[in-house]
Amino acid sequence: RRLSLNPGKFYLLACALLALTGLIFLSLFRAGLADKYRIITFSSGFTAISAELSVLFLFQGIYGYLYGKIALMIAIFMAGLISGALFAMKFTKPAYLVYSELCFLAVTALLAVFAGSSPGPLILYAALYMTGAAAGYEFSLCAAKMTEISGNTGNTGNTGNTAGSIILLDQAGSALGAFLCGFVFIICGGIRSVFIFLFLLKSLSAYFSLKADQRL
Repeated sequence: RRLSLNPGKFYLLACALLALTGLIFLSLFRAGLADKYRIITFSSGFTAISAELSVLFLFQGIYGYLYGKIALMIAIFMAGLISGALFAMKFTKPAYLVYSELCFLAVTALLAVFAGSSPGPLILYAALYMTGAAAGYEFSLCAAKMTEISGNTGNTGNTGNTAGSIILLDQAGSALGAFLCGFVFIICGGIRSVFIFLFLLKSLSAYFSLKADQRL
């Protein structure tokens, strides 16, 4: 059964959240590199979990069941996370963050288009994998760069705190994304509107990454 749409309420909420996010980005724009990596990590966790949940809901709405497919779809997403982490070990330049942001944008844009139709399972599986890969890459690269910054500033004893803060930001973004996606966005605006919101959110993040890259 399709969820009822209420675009007016959703877009009002979406505009408010995007405006708040934009203010946060602007406030951190002239901050240190560590703060830039923190906001990228938070937005990555938010987008990844929201997209994953929305794809699960979309699959159930189209095919009427999940059951055993849940394990497969989660495994595909986790495989994407592993792939992203492996890419981060090879492609270590911060400039590559822009490409991972573009990957997020491409996936959310395609899902927003396909949400109104009935995309095949392979499309949804591919979207999960790409989302996981982009999130895994951004988390791993940001964690490495923040640890590097901590060492360069002489705070070698704070490595544990740095790692903990990265995990905290990623998990906080994921928790907020899961809550808003499941209890607010989908109920107010429907699945397609979630993907549109994520696209706009990651557009801000991509612009932020591109500008920040001039100083990295």
